[in-house]
Formats: sequence, structure tokens, C-alpha cells
Amino acid sequence: MNKTVIATIERHSYIPGYGTFGELTICGTNIKLATVERAWENNQPNISCIPEGIYICKKRMSPKFGFTFEVTHVPDRTHILFHIGNGPDNFQGCIGLGMRLGYMSGLLAVLNSKEAIEQFKDAISPQEEFALQIRQVEGARICAA
Repeated sequence: MNKTVIATIERHSYIPGYGTFGELTICGTNIKLATVERAWENNQPNISCIPEGIYICKKRMSPKFGFTFEVTHVPDRTHILFHIGNGPDNFQGCIGLGMRLGYMSGLLAVLNSKEAIEQFKDAISPQEEFALQIRQVEGARICAA
């Protein structure tokens, strides 16, 4: 894979059985967005976040979410999209973006997701595809639910 990494997700918090939280940055911009994914469940489709690694994201038109990007070449997985949502339960193996982390109904979530997705798409949309690196931050917090 010879694509230059344009975006990076650094996962910094993990709540077993609930979710994985981090920060997405886009190279060459000041954009920093909060991320939310499902908890790690051995990369099982629809219920797990995806493994650390470098992936190619491709522009897609989703019937449910409209124009977005799909994370491709994830082993044994397909249809992993960036889309609007707040908590891990809003996703089936996809990645949610927010302007910041906060709480909804007493649970950790990303906030202002629609605004974050628009900011992400505006920054990335000139690209038909881009490389995304996902990595765990050393010393990431494992939190209680």
C-alpha cells in the first residue's frame, strides 16, 4: 500500500463491552475530531472496532448516510463507513466522529456529530481515496463502564 497517510485515528480510551474512543487528525489541517467505535470484539463484523493498521478509504454513496468514505481492506470486514452517531451503540463496526467527547444519558459519547462529519467531508472530499492509520496510544486508558 503506497498511499501517503492523510488521516490518523489515535485510540486513547477503551471501555470493555462498551466502546473505543480516540481522536482523528487530518494531515495539513488543524482538524481534530473525537472518534467513537464499538469495543474490540476480535474484529467480528458489525460488533467490533477494526484492528490497528493502515487502510485505504474510498469515497462512497451510502443509501442510508449519503456521501461518505468507506474503510476498505479490513480483513474479513466490509461496509465500514464514517457516519453520524454519538455512542458506540449507534454503529455496527463503523466509525463515528464528533467535535468533542462528552456524556449523553450518563455514558461517554461524541458530541456534535453532524458538524464533525461535515468538517471531515469538507477537508477530505477533494480526494477519491486516502490512507487512514489507526493506532492505539501507548498507555491508553481502560475505563469502567
